[in-house]
Amino acid sequence: MQLVQSIVDQLTVLAAEQPALLIGGVVFVVLVIKVLTGPQGGGSKARDPQRLYGNRDRRAGFDRAGGRCEGEWLPFVRCTRPANAGDHWLPHSKGGATSAANFVALCGIHNRSKSAQIPSRLQTARLRFRRRKYMNDHALVSAGQWFGR
Repeated sequence: MQLVQSIVDQLTVLAAEQPALLIGGVVFVVLVIKVLTGPQGGGSKARDPQRLYGNRDRRAGFDRAGGRCEGEWLPFVRCTRPANAGDHWLPHSKGGATSAANFVALCGIHNRSKSAQIPSRLQTARLRFRRRKYMNDHALVSAGQWFGR
């Protein structure tokens, strides 16, 4: 509680003495948060003509994930449930490719919660961080691929 009060006191003094610096700092923090939590890149109007992953591609994706869900139940902590759904990390409906680089193995809960949302840069960075621990093919550690890019 004393730490919070100390921070509030320092911000009050800063606001009184240098309001432009405080406003600039707040704008900077808001921009950083927007960049980290906003969707990564933008989809395209072009769609991959192949919507579904074939059996061979799905099996390869599940094997790369070790049969476990690649979602997270805490930040940076991988889900322990078995994967039973293969999904596009960048949604097909938003321009995501149907490719190995865009495949993510998910349990039913994570598959339903992800739906057709474009993951943020921070979510993608966390998936790459988790994948480095279990994927042998380091080319596929990076997650997501837009169709035609």
